[in-house]
Amino acid sequence: MSGQRKYADTLWECYYEDADAVVFVVDAAESDAAVEEARVALTEALVRAPKASKASKEGKKTKKRPPLAVFANKSDVPAARTASELASAMRLTGESDALAGRAWHVGACCARTGEGVREGIRWVLEKT
Repeated sequence: MSGQRKYADTLWECYYEDADAVVFVVDAAESDAAVEEARVALTEALVRAPKASKASKEGKKTKKRPPLAVFANKSDVPAARTASELASAMRLTGESDALAGRAWHVGACCARTGEGVREGIRWVLEKT
């Protein structure tokens, strides 16, 4: 699902409740304003979303926030932010309601070549 603002109040909530993970792709070579817009959209979605229900090994329902994987796409572009720089720009490095109780990872990738994609998906699978 795209991250367009027009979907913020409708589709996010429909898909998030049963999600095992959240994967968010950001253009790491985009302007500061565009990265800020992505940060706001992600934060709003994560803060508003309910915690997912998971069945424990004993069959009991428990509440757990699904892990968050942020892909810093276009890492092959010379002006692109590193994964660390993108994490800072998106304010994923400190305490926040969006990250509380949630495993998260920011990794550089290039969708065009596939570099970094496998590693990011592997991280998601390890956390779910």
